[in-house]
Amino acid sequence: MTGIRRFPATYLTIALAGVIFVSDFFTDVNLFHAASKLFEHIANNHVYALVTAALVIVVGVCADAFLSGQRVKREIEIQAQRLRVLRATMRAVQEIVNNTLNELQLFRLDAEGLVPQESLKLFDDIIQGTSAKLKAVEELESTPEIGSPFGNIIDAGPNSAAG
Repeated sequence: MTGIRRFPATYLTIALAGVIFVSDFFTDVNLFHAASKLFEHIANNHVYALVTAALVIVVGVCADAFLSGQRVKREIEIQAQRLRVLRATMRAVQEIVNNTLNELQLFRLDAEGLVPQESLKLFDDIIQGTSAKLKAVEELESTPEIGSPFGNIIDAGPNSAAG
């Protein structure tokens, strides 16, 4: 059943070839002879030739439109799956990183009074920046990629790790 869905035109042409073979071999009906008479009639009348040419073009345009629509649907599905996987991954990453950030906040409380206030402010800014970057990646609606020294990464805009 998968082959029929994957290659419907191939199976249709195989069935048509079978019908042609069976009708020619087992009956007195010769579809090639009937088709040649049709084409001969078309060749003798310019209006029929023009209509036939137009129909061939319409069939080609319809086939292209159908195939293009299928490609677009497939690409949309791929993007949706990528986004689903990204979000699941980001939830796991957020849990790990947020637990680490919480532990760092406890470390900061212990360091208060022992470390200069500028250092504590810088420490707080780093934690807030990291949280903001994680939130930006979590809220993405698509998965744009950009290059980095480590390979392609998801671009979360100006707040991204690459930005």
